[in-house]
Amino acid sequence: MKRRLGRRRFLPIDDVLEGSFVMRFSKKIYNMFFSGFFGSILTGYSAIQRKFAHGAVAKTFGSSDRAGDSWERNIFTRARRAVISGIEKSVLVGAVQRGLYGLLSVYLRVYGFFTLYLGISLAIMNVISRVAAGGDFSMWSFAVPFVLICASFPMLLSRRTLGASIDSSVIMRTLVCDFLGFTHRELKANSEHGPGGAGYFRGALLGALVGCLGLALSPVLICLGIAAVLAAVLVFIRPEIGLLGMVLVCPVLSLTGSPTLLLSAMVIYTVLCTLVKIFLGRVSMSIEIADVFVLIFMVAVGMGGVVSVGDSLNSGLMYVCLMAVYFLTVLLVRTRELLQRLQIAFVTSGVIVSLAGFYQLVTGNLEAETLDAAVFGSISGRVTSTFGNANMAGVFLVMVFPFALALLFSARSGMVKAYGFFACMMMGICTILTWSRGAWLGLIFAAVMFVALYSHTIIPLLIPAGALSLTLLWDKLGGSGLFLNLLSRFTSIFTVGDTSSAYRLSIWKGTLRIIEGNWLTGIGIGSDAFSRVYIKFAESGAEVAMHSHNMFLQITAEMGVPALVVFLVCIFLCVQSGLEVVRFGGPRATGERAVCVAAVSALSGALLQGFTDHIWFNFRVFFTFWFVLAMIRVAATIGRKYGSSRFEM
Repeated sequence: MKRRLGRRRFLPIDDVLEGSFVMRFSKKIYNMFFSGFFGSILTGYSAIQRKFAHGAVAKTFGSSDRAGDSWERNIFTRARRAVISGIEKSVLVGAVQRGLYGLLSVYLRVYGFFTLYLGISLAIMNVISRVAAGGDFSMWSFAVPFVLICASFPMLLSRRTLGASIDSSVIMRTLVCDFLGFTHRELKANSEHGPGGAGYFRGALLGALVGCLGLALSPVLICLGIAAVLAAVLVFIRPEIGLLGMVLVCPVLSLTGSPTLLLSAMVIYTVLCTLVKIFLGRVSMSIEIADVFVLIFMVAVGMGGVVSVGDSLNSGLMYVCLMAVYFLTVLLVRTRELLQRLQIAFVTSGVIVSLAGFYQLVTGNLEAETLDAAVFGSISGRVTSTFGNANMAGVFLVMVFPFALALLFSARSGMVKAYGFFACMMMGICTILTWSRGAWLGLIFAAVMFVALYSHTIIPLLIPAGALSLTLLWDKLGGSGLFLNLLSRFTSIFTVGDTSSAYRLSIWKGTLRIIEGNWLTGIGIGSDAFSRVYIKFAESGAEVAMHSHNMFLQITAEMGVPALVVFLVCIFLCVQSGLEVVRFGGPRATGERAVCVAAVSALSGALLQGFTDHIWFNFRVFFTFWFVLAMIRVAATIGRKYGSSRFEM
C-alpha cells in the first residue's frame, strides 16, 4: 500500500499560499525526493537491511534491524562470557566504579582543604625551586596557587556534600545532569553521608603531597593532570562522556600544539572503555549493512598505510584510529536524550571556532599568503580560526551549520532555539570571512538542502528571500567594496580567473594521470606517497603538490577505484537510512528527523566542497566527517524505533 507523506505546517505562509501554483510546485519538488522510483531508491534502506539481517554475516556476528537489540547467540557472546567474570571481579574496575560515586558523598569542605593545601604547597614549592635556581620572583608564577587558595574558601564554608552542592546549583546541575547524563537520583543518593575530621585531614594531606610535584612540574600542568584523571574516571564509567568531550574540544586542541595526537589518544581510550562495557554486557551491539561497508573502507585505509610507495604507515594508522569515532557513535548513542546532547555539543564546537575566528579578525592575525593579490588586492586576509587553514575552517563550519539550523527549527525550548539562531549567525559570518569559495558553495548548498528536506512550505520563500538579501547587501555593502569582493571571489570559481583555480586544474590533470596507472590499488595514503609520485606526472607551473585538492580524486589515487566505490556505497547507505526517517518518521520522531536532515545536509555540503579541495587533509576535519556520517546512522536508528509503524520492515 502506498504511504502518503506526512505534511508539516511550519510557517503562516502555508495558509496564505495553500492551493496556489507556487505551493503546488513547491510540494512537487519536495516529493521528488520521496516518491516514485527515485524516492523508492533513496528511502529503501529498511528493505536492504532486512535482507542483510537474515544473511550469513549477520547471523555469524550478530545483527539487528531494530535499535536497542543486543547481540545474542553469536561467537562474541561466548568470548564475552569467558572474560566477563574476571572483569567484574577485578579490584581495579570495582574500585573505580565505586570511587566515582563515592566522591559525590564527600563533604565539599574536604575538597576545600585539598584545594587550600594544594595552593599553599604549590606556592612553597615555587619559592624553593626559584631560590635553588637563583631565579627572579614573578607574580605570574603565583597566579595558580593564588586562584586555588581563593577557590578553597567557599568550599570550606559549605556544609553539604559534593552531590548535594551540585544538585542545588542550577549551573552545575545542568552540566552534570543535562550534559554528562547523570540523574538527580544518583546525586541525591550520594548527598547524605560524608567523612568526619579524618576526611578533612586526608584531604589536606593529599593536597600537600600533590603540591610537592611543583618542584618538577608547572602548577598549570598539575591542575590539568588532576582534571585529566577526573575526566578519565568519568569516561571509564560512562564512555559516552568521552564521545561528547571529543566532539566539543576537537577544534580547540590546536592550542596544545599536538591536536592530532591528543585526539587520537582520546579516541583510543574511549574505545578501550567501550570495549570493557561491551564485555560487561552494559553496551548492546547491533550491526547494519552500512557499518559493514564503513568497516571495509576502514580496512582499505589501513592497507593504504601499510602498502605504499612512501612513508604512509603513520598516516594510515591515524586515519583508522580517527575513523573509530563512527563506531563509537553507533555503539554509544542509543537514546534521543544523548543524541540531543551530542548535537548541542557539536554546535557549541562550531561557535567556539567562530569566536576564535572573530578574535583573529580583531587582532589582525589573518592569513594572506593564499589570496591572489592581483584579483583580491583589497582583502586584508583570511580567517583560519583554530585550523590554521581557511579552507579547513570553512569545511568544518559547513558541517556544523545545518545542526544549528536543526536546533533553530525543531527545538522545543525557546532558549535552545535562540542558541541555534545565534550559532547560525556566528558560523555564517565566520564562513564568509574565510574567503573560501568552496566553503561558500558548501554552506549555501547545505542550507538549501536542509530547507528543501525539512519542509516544502519554506521552498517558496527561497527566491524572494535570496533576492531581498542580495538587495540589502548591495545597499549596505556595495559602496564599501565588500560586496563586490564577495561577488568577484565567488564568480572566479567558474571563470578560473585567479591563480588558485588554475593551479587546482593543473593538479587535477596530474592526479588523473596517477590514477590511470594505479587505478586498482592506488599509491598509498598520505602526502609523502602522493608528492613522490605526483612529480612524475605534474604539469609545468604546478610541480609541487601535497594532495590533489579534490577529495574523490585523492581517495582514488591513494587507494584505487574499488576503495572509492566502497566509500560511495557507505555514503549512499547512510544517506538512504536518514532520508527514510525523513519520509516516514512522523510526529513521534521530530527531533530525530531534524538531525537526519541536518546530517544529510552537512554531508552534502562537505562533499560538494570536496570537489574543490581535499578536505581530509586535516585530521580533525576527517574525524568530524565520520562523526557526521555516524549521526545520520544513529538518528535514523532511533527514529525508526519511535516511528516503527510507518516503516516497511
